[in-house]
Amino acid sequence: MGNYSLRYIQLRYWLKSWWQFIKQDSLAPLLDSSARLNFISVFALLIFILPPEGYVAWRGELTNTIRALNAFLYSLPIFIIVNSICSIFKTIKHQERLGIWVGNRFVFHEPIHLKTLLVTSDNNDTPISFTVSEFPTREASVDLIAKIENGFDDRNVRVQFLGRADQPIIWDQYERHNILAFVPENNTFYIATNKPLPSNPTTVKIYLMSWYAPN
Repeated sequence: MGNYSLRYIQLRYWLKSWWQFIKQDSLAPLLDSSARLNFISVFALLIFILPPEGYVAWRGELTNTIRALNAFLYSLPIFIIVNSICSIFKTIKHQERLGIWVGNRFVFHEPIHLKTLLVTSDNNDTPISFTVSEFPTREASVDLIAKIENGFDDRNVRVQFLGRADQPIIWDQYERHNILAFVPENNTFYIATNKPLPSNPTTVKIYLMSWYAPN
């Protein structure tokens, strides 16, 4: 992707949330369980209940059903337009709750949980993949952190992030619970862990703290 201004990237990030709200609100009636029940009830009425009552009753209900379907099709564009307008205000509130722009960096108010791992010594030095969300530009970089749930058997757990699966794993005196790196093309990072033998499962949670738009 080419070099775009920060304002353009911010707009694309905002539009992504806006589009998600439009889809969510527009599909809600179709995904609602009561709406599905009403839809099935109409077919049950036409196929099982009305035929024994005669053709006149059956045709009258079919006509009403067709009218209702036509009304639905006519109102659908208006429904989507109204959802698009309402989604503007939802997106504004969502962005305010989600985080804040500091220069070219978007900092989340609360870390975004990406993955939870249960690791033992069997996972030692084995890269484990996880993905991050798509961002408005391929040149984005992310700030990730791994948090270890401290328990009795979690004192000597070590973790480090990897940019690729074949990256050499080096265990030294430095801790690498954080990483600031460009997002790969497949949006996939890796993490490696190391525990003494033998060991019980340890919970490791991976979070997205912030992301950076290119300067």
